[in-house]
Amino acid sequence: MEQISISVGSTTVKYGLNKAAFGPQITPYPDNPYVELTMALHAGFSVDAIADKSRRDLLALLEGVRGKKNLVLERDLAGPIGLFVKFSTLQDYGVDKVFFLENGNADTSQQNVVFIARGESAKNTKVIADHIKRIQRETQTGHEFSIFWVPRRTLVSDKLLEDAGVLGDVNIFELPLYFVSLEKDLLSLELNDSFGDLYLRKDPTPTFLMAKALMLIQQNHGLFPRITGKGDNAKRLADLLTRMRQEAIAGEEGNDNKFTMSPSTTIESLIVIDREVDYATPLLTQLTYEGLIDEVVGIQNNQAEIDSSIVGAAPQPAQQGSAKSIGTSIVGIHNNQAEIDSSIVGAAPQPAQQGSAKSIGASVPQGKTRKIQLDSSDKLYIPLRDTNFAVVGGLLNKVARRLKNDYESRHGNKTTAELREFVNNLKGYQAEQQSLKIHTGLAEEIMKHTRTTQFSQLLEIQQNLAAGADPSSQHEAIEELISRDAPLTEILRLLCLESCVRLPAHPNVGRSRETPPTVVAIFSYGANDPDAWNRCQYGDQDELHISTKATASDR
Repeated sequence: MEQISISVGSTTVKYGLNKAAFGPQITPYPDNPYVELTMALHAGFSVDAIADKSRRDLLALLEGVRGKKNLVLERDLAGPIGLFVKFSTLQDYGVDKVFFLENGNADTSQQNVVFIARGESAKNTKVIADHIKRIQRETQTGHEFSIFWVPRRTLVSDKLLEDAGVLGDVNIFELPLYFVSLEKDLLSLELNDSFGDLYLRKDPTPTFLMAKALMLIQQNHGLFPRITGKGDNAKRLADLLTRMRQEAIAGEEGNDNKFTMSPSTTIESLIVIDREVDYATPLLTQLTYEGLIDEVVGIQNNQAEIDSSIVGAAPQPAQQGSAKSIGTSIVGIHNNQAEIDSSIVGAAPQPAQQGSAKSIGASVPQGKTRKIQLDSSDKLYIPLRDTNFAVVGGLLNKVARRLKNDYESRHGNKTTAELREFVNNLKGYQAEQQSLKIHTGLAEEIMKHTRTTQFSQLLEIQQNLAAGADPSSQHEAIEELISRDAPLTEILRLLCLESCVRLPAHPNVGRSRETPPTVVAIFSYGANDPDAWNRCQYGDQDELHISTKATASDR
């Protein structure tokens, strides 16, 4: 069954296209008044249309702010926005400089200042209010302030702006950015805090935003004929979709816009999987090529930032006037200094705190770094990404031999047509050769980590726990990793994995006289990373309950 996956950080939704769904069925539309209507023919589902709409919505809002303007952008939105719009396009619509909201350094060089941030965040609202009051203090020039709330305006944000005394000084708009297209078969809400919101803080906002996003798809492609789900949040999502559908029908009773409320002919099922039904999977080390890139260097918004000594120097800068992503642009001048953020479209990874590296053996790049695009635009990456890393070397070797043979075949070209064909293919050969160089360097770097003793120990413990071994039998191995100063994040992953798999199979674990590895870890690492410990909850039996953010890809 062909599927389109949707990620909200903690809940995965999959569309089944043109195939019957399977599994326990949730029927959210028992009284569908349009079930007997002739099914309207809809255009095929395309994630490109979602990206195009997001681009049009953003540019229309920017066009409504006349004249030059400075853009103040929430850091977490920079990457998603950079996926569908280039910085040069923003410049065409009057954007002069771009600043990160969190940096607090937006200058007063332009009369118009536009803020883009998530409307559900009280913290963002307070920061924006502080920005506005600071700019008003620093200059006597009357500034025009605009806020584009993503994806919607909220009563809380209005109240906070009113309490700060700036509500009357701003023009407020909504930027309905829900789904972000990461791949042709992958959409994401890009809600970085959704796991903590749903399971730690019991905030249902991510579920509501997912329902709103799915309703937009239903309005364009028709109702989902079947919804299949597992987990409490899956049921809540189905109930929300039912209510929103009924509200949409009630609002359309006075007009003829019932076309979009007919059953879809392009989407035959919606499958919803609650992250709560399987905490263990994202805690296991990913062993595919793409997964290990994410484990070792990290992937953000389809990009990985890698030391140029590993993958080679970046291509020469394009000529002035060429298209350029937001992430490579100068984003402002403040105090006589040009601030260059190499990732307004994908923030550079924050320096790891002591004991909290991305993975065992991973190191923060020290020299010049290069951003590598990791998506289906790289033809070599397509067959490699989901392949077990053990066979990646052989695949790269085959590609290298093929390219060598293709290139050397030029010596056998005798006719003008053969030479012309070779010249026409030369650019493709060079691009593939450059891609091969990048992935060979990446594979060699990953291999340095997978061949370490710590990585092997980590993997062995994970596999033993996943196979159902008595968790207490793994305590000695975990304590050995602690004694070797393994990264704290990896130790926490093991402890959380143990907590996920041991109950109810091993209910008595934790009652022995031995010192739990959790206590050993606290004594060894101290409280230097309080946020990590605060995300963990302890029961009466020293069991560590999972409440950390899932890191595995839902693709």
